[in-house]
Amino acid sequence: LGHYDAARTTLRDALTIQDLPSWTRAYALSALADIDANQGDYPAARARYEESLRIERELDDRRGEAATIAQLGWLARQWRKRDDEAFRLYMVAWLLLAPMGHTQAGTVGNILNQMAADLGYDKDTVERVVQDVEREYASDGGRGMIDEALRDEA
Repeated sequence: LGHYDAARTTLRDALTIQDLPSWTRAYALSALADIDANQGDYPAARARYEESLRIERELDDRRGEAATIAQLGWLARQWRKRDDEAFRLYMVAWLLLAPMGHTQAGTVGNILNQMAADLGYDKDTVERVVQDVEREYASDGGRGMIDEALRDEA
């Protein structure tokens, strides 16, 4: 706990390995992004999460994709204070995890339940969000939702 500099150095060194497996590269990028986010360097965290997401999609790693999208949702809440957009990203993560029966689906579901209550969403609103999210994810893999959630202030 708190040994961010040593962890950052180790992860950066790992990323310099030429034949590093793609899944390991994605994991290292995500871990570096976690460190960036915990230290308040949200732009660096976003860039690393998005690179990790790109690799996870190339590998068709749905669990990794879901985890990274959830982390981007966390960034939307912490950095941009966009809870509505963050809710949508968490919903994408849940929709990817739930059919797998993955244990993280329960965690993300709990976050969604709490956020829905905090945002004052009723059942009909949540159902509309689910339909919108499914449609948008099918059209662009969630790119538009990520961009909206993390856009710079105008």
